[in-house]
Amino acid sequence: MSESMYSRERSTGKFKYRWQSDFAKGHVSRGVGVGLSKGFERGKARGMAKGLLMVLEARGLEVSFQLREQVLSCTDVELLGRCAKRVGAIGTAEELFD
Repeated sequence: MSESMYSRERSTGKFKYRWQSDFAKGHVSRGVGVGLSKGFERGKARGMAKGLLMVLEARGLEVSFQLREQVLSCTDVELLGRCAKRVGAIGTAEELFD
């Protein structure tokens, strides 16, 4: 492939390299698997966080901006699960992570 063809295809986003060796293909597929797994976990955490906020608001508890940001930025699914078990028993939203 000539340099100008490579540059044109790269700049238009149409260039797609095809890995040749089994070694490279294995690393790429593992990378894709890890990426999908991480994306799934982030999505799961984000959904749990939004659910927690909805329950807090449905209970009429005031959720501060700082707490909202703390909940939405949490990526620990286990911690969010523990919070979900407590969300019905707390008196104020600030007690969520205590």
